[in-house]
Parts: sequence; C-alpha cells; structure tokens
Amino acid sequence: MQISTTTKPSIYLYGYYGVSNVGDDLLMKSVLDFINNKVEIEDYYVRCAGDGAVVSPNCSSAVIRCEDYTGGSVGMLKKTVALFRFIFKNYAILKKVNAFVLGGGTVISNYRSNTSLILLSILVTLARLHGVKVFGLGLGVANLESRFSRAVARYIINNMVTFCARDVESFSVCKQITPKANVLHTADLVYTERNLIALSVKKHNNGPGFKTAGITLVEPFLISSKHQFVRTTVLTAFSNFIEQWVASGNKVKLLCFQNHVLAGGQKLSDSNLFEELNNICTPLKLEIVDMNSDIDSIGRCYSELDIVIGMRFHSLVLASMSKTPFVGLSCDKKISTLCDTYKMPCTTLEAVTDDWIESSIKRAIEIGVTQSITDKLILKSIKNFDDVITYLKAEDN
Repeated sequence: MQISTTTKPSIYLYGYYGVSNVGDDLLMKSVLDFINNKVEIEDYYVRCAGDGAVVSPNCSSAVIRCEDYTGGSVGMLKKTVALFRFIFKNYAILKKVNAFVLGGGTVISNYRSNTSLILLSILVTLARLHGVKVFGLGLGVANLESRFSRAVARYIINNMVTFCARDVESFSVCKQITPKANVLHTADLVYTERNLIALSVKKHNNGPGFKTAGITLVEPFLISSKHQFVRTTVLTAFSNFIEQWVASGNKVKLLCFQNHVLAGGQKLSDSNLFEELNNICTPLKLEIVDMNSDIDSIGRCYSELDIVIGMRFHSLVLASMSKTPFVGLSCDKKISTLCDTYKMPCTTLEAVTDDWIESSIKRAIEIGVTQSITDKLILKSIKNFDDVITYLKAEDN
C-alpha cells in the first residue's frame, strides 16, 4: 500500500551521480529540469554516490551507495553489513515517495558481478510492495551473458511501468529478455537540454585554416594489464596525431569528463591518461580542461571546438547538440551506434592510428552534423517522460 501522505508527489531518482562524471550528472540535471517544468514536486530524493553539491538544492536527501563501503580488501562481514545498510537506507526513502525513477546510465549490467543487478531487483521489489511505481528513463543495457543475469533483468523490467531504452542496441537486448510492451526505444536524456546547449554555444573563429580539437579518453577501459596493448595503441596514435596537428598551427584541448577520488584514495579520472599523454608529447604542454555539468561552462568550451574526438559518450552527444562534428572511438556499442546515426567516423580502440584520426576529422567536417537527426533524437528523448509525467500529475492532489 502506498503510504505517502504528501499533497504533492515525491520521487526518488536513482542513478550513478555525484562522482564528478559530467555525463551522469547531466543525466540527473536533465531529469530534474524536465520534471520540474511539468509537475510541482513535494520532495526529491537522489541517490548520490559522492559529492552532494551536484544535487539540485530542492532535493531533500542523498543516499550513499554501498560500494563506498565494500571496495578493496574489506572483509565479508563488513561488506554484508554495508549491503544491508544500503538496502534499509533506500527502503526508508521508498516508503516516502510516489515514484522510483531510474534516471539514465547503464543500470542493467552485470559488469564484474551480478551484485548491482540483485540490489536493484531488491529495491524494485520493495518499491512495488509499497505501491510505488517504477520508471526507467533513457537507460542503457549491457550484454547479459548468463541466464541468471537475464532472469534478474527480466524481473526488474517486468516490474516497471515503462522501461525506456536509450539506443537501439539496449532496446534489442531488452526485447530478447522480455516480450512485454512496456519496453520503449527512446534516446539519451541529455537531448532534452538541447535548447540550453544551443543557446550557450557561440562558435569562435579560430582563424583561416586553423582548428581546435577536443579529445576525450576513458581510463577504466585502458587501465588493466590485459588492456596494456590497447592503451599503448591509443596513446601512440593520439601522441603522433597531436604532434602533427599542432605543428600545422592547430590547437588541442584535452577534455576531462571525470575527475573523482574515492573514499579509499582510488582516483577515477581521465586526467591520468591525459598526464601520460602530456609526458609523451613534451614539450607541448597540452591544455587539460576540467569539465563540469554547468550548461554555460559546457557552452564556453564547445564554442571553441571545431571537432571532438574520443571515447566519452556524452562528449559526442554534446558535440551533436552543439553542431560540432565528431569522431568516435568505440569502447562500447552506444558510441558506434551514435556515430552511425550521424554518419560520423568511428573505429575500435585496437584499430585507431594517427592517420585514421587525421582522415576521419576531414570526413567528419565534410559531412557535418545534420540538424534534422538531432531534432528527431530530441523528440525521442522527450518520450522518456510521457508516462512518469502523466502519473505524477495524477498523483498531484
């Protein structure tokens, strides 16, 4: 039974927010901005995995994720206690709200283990037991290899009002998992911020023939020993390209889309790779731009870019929204799918070379970003909110 007694609806927004990841924090901002413009909300609760400062001031609370307590060499007893603490903390919030909203990101995944899937299935169960409706907005779905992970994912999806998949690959995986009609193909949530991005981006003239390239790299995909060959390939390709690019009078900006230190001291930061790249490219001393989710800040940065090259999905989404041509390095299918949608060049990390980067920049600039494609993605992105807005308006008594 739903026990919320508020006259206005309340929601619990669940995602991977607060770890200085520009893409994830933009997803949170997109959800809060869109719902705020459509419905008067009594209380927001946001799952915040780190810095609470990124959470909108009108949010009532933040939830600390259990992984903060279970990483590294922590013993099994402490891990178990932390998991139960996490579940009960979430349960206390779920009893207060009308809607449990999964807001963007690849939340349906068994990366490293099934723990996150199992936890999410428990939270969905607790929500449904209290009559709280569950909505999935602009979600990604990883390839689930085991029967168990697919069964848990099926349970989660089947207990949602709607599950909105952000790309065709995620939609396809969902339809293989469950035949239910509640699975919809939409688009990434950040596209709902299109008008704000467009207004904030005013392209600067870098001079005749001179261009500025923004580069994004992702540390986790290149950090382990098994990725050492790929890491060397990527850094060699970019260092050779940068030296030639700068020698021709062009500029480079290294765009750091994540820069976060975990409680145990572990650094989740693109700057690790960029510092290594800077050492290889000595004495160029390339500019590292510490990005954030502020729209004006993004606008100022993208106003100076003529091309974006890299691995960060939302760096390419923002490029498309600001009509900046882009080149993708596919560390997963969402990047290659986005590049295919805009007919932009894309290759794998193993295959990238400096010659390929240079020729792909020329191709991307010649093709350009097609506005009609962006307009369609904006409409698809808005569809993420159809059912949750209808429900919240009905709850607004």
